Amino acid sequence: MRPARQLKVITSQLEVLEEMKNEFENLLANINYILQKGFIWIDDESNELSFMELNQLLANGTSECLGKCIIIANGSEESSPQNLRKQTEREEVVLLSASCSSSHIKDDKDLQKIKEDISEIEKSHLKKYKLINQKLASLEKQTTETILKDIDTRNNLKFEEIMKELHSASDFMSHLQSQNEILANSVKEKTEQINDMQQTLNEIKAQSVTNSSNLNSADTQPYEFSEKLSDNSNMIQSLQSQSDSISTKMNAMESNCYNITTEVDSLKRSVSELVDAASKIRLSMEQTFNDQDTKIDALQTKFYDYKSEPEETLSKDDDSSLDDEAVGFDARVPLDSSRFDLVEDEILTCFTSVTEDVLENFDTETGIFNIPCDGLYLCGLFIDIITFVQHDLEFGIYVRESDGSEIVVGHCHCKQRDITVSEIVIRQLKENDKVFVKSCKNHKKIQFSNFSHFLCALIKDQ
Repeated sequence: MRPARQLKVITSQLEVLEEMKNEFENLLANINYILQKGFIWIDDESNELSFMELNQLLANGTSECLGKCIIIANGSEESSPQNLRKQTEREEVVLLSASCSSSHIKDDKDLQKIKEDISEIEKSHLKKYKLINQKLASLEKQTTETILKDIDTRNNLKFEEIMKELHSASDFMSHLQSQNEILANSVKEKTEQINDMQQTLNEIKAQSVTNSSNLNSADTQPYEFSEKLSDNSNMIQSLQSQSDSISTKMNAMESNCYNITTEVDSLKRSVSELVDAASKIRLSMEQTFNDQDTKIDALQTKFYDYKSEPEETLSKDDDSSLDDEAVGFDARVPLDSSRFDLVEDEILTCFTSVTEDVLENFDTETGIFNIPCDGLYLCGLFIDIITFVQHDLEFGIYVRESDGSEIVVGHCHCKQRDITVSEIVIRQLKENDKVFVKSCKNHKKIQFSNFSHFLCALIKDQ
């Protein structure tokens, strides 16, 4: 029969080892699960996880395993002094404790080395995250400034056109008002003349009646009365013809007044329609601002998601390599561009005004951007049409891979003119890939504004 104290000490040590065994078995099961996921992805037997998701799973699993190892080691260190204090009564227990202590010292050294490796990895990741943050902040600022500048310029031009139309309408209204006042004064004068002539005619008719009565009552001087009566009749006919002429002119003036009133009413309706159109344009501009804000927020979310993904460690010369390997271009439609026909599945070659082309990889004649190196790229397309759009137009950003196959990475639709539509995508591209823009539909006599441009920039190389 063993002594009770020895049994208690040995039993305590065995319990600690049993707990460590269970924890290591759980840890080994987790490692086997992660290894199985990785080997399945390498053998291309499943598309359950993407590269980024698998990379995230491996990084998180490695970190979790290391953390559990540290926790197990710390737990063992906390239990060892207590067992040593219990075994100081006997010499065999002291020897056993000494042996356990030497084993723990060796584990501490290994853990310390692991901690140093983790610290170095964290430092290298922190260095890379800092560089990526700087690049993304600069790209975000440049993209935001470009979008806001384009929107402000287009809105200012539209407001100037509306104000010019309103000024022209105001001048035309003033001219019509003055013409109306002139016609009113003329009508008033003619009315007074007609009244005077009517009064004179009435007086002549009264005089004629008086002369006729005098002629019937008197037998003398028939010839003189006959001449006066003839003169009065001629005068009456002349006045009657003048009255008819003035009445005709009055009718013509009334017709002109009616036409002018009709034109004024039509002009008022036009002004009302202009006001409604200005209101609709304002609402459309507000919607455009909201859409651009949404796209900017989505772009920022993509940037932040990308910044949070684990990356490989940087080499010592990463600072110079990121600065020296800048790649990208930005090409616009020139201001003096003319109308052309859109042909389905034909590459657009209208982006000939190049504002930036770092390594001169964009060909303005073919409209194709040649990818110079493997990496993660940001591609953007902005379309603004100034001619009448008959139906919904669709444009796509295409990538032609080295084997000749073409894939669509982004679409944008344009349903009306003077509205800027855009599409921004982030895509992993390989060296010698071709990036270009195609029209997905046919359209006759189309014209793009200077706000239309096509761009591509390297975010991270491999």
